[in-house]
Amino acid sequence: MEMTEDTIWINATQAAALHGVSRQAVDLWIRQGRIAAQRVGRYWFLRRSDVEAYAPVRGAYRRQEVSDDNRLDTVDDHDRPSTANHDEPGADCSLA
Repeated sequence: MEMTEDTIWINATQAAALHGVSRQAVDLWIRQGRIAAQRVGRYWFLRRSDVEAYAPVRGAYRRQEVSDDNRLDTVDDHDRPSTANHDEPGADCSLA
């Protein structure tokens, strides 16, 4: 990673704030090699231009769930049906 005098470096917490995610999410991106970072002691620093250029896929994260029969299933959040029944008469679906 080339360091130039005009490069703006930010820490992982600042990078997280720019994307509206947790610092742990940025740490994961670094570990997975999705975004370049430089470690100084126990802290990670990233080029601000790299952070601004990085476009994570929102909602694409997969997690594991245990079903009723104790099987481990992979679930996509965007595939999950809504739990609200908007067609049921008398159902309060207002946001206010």
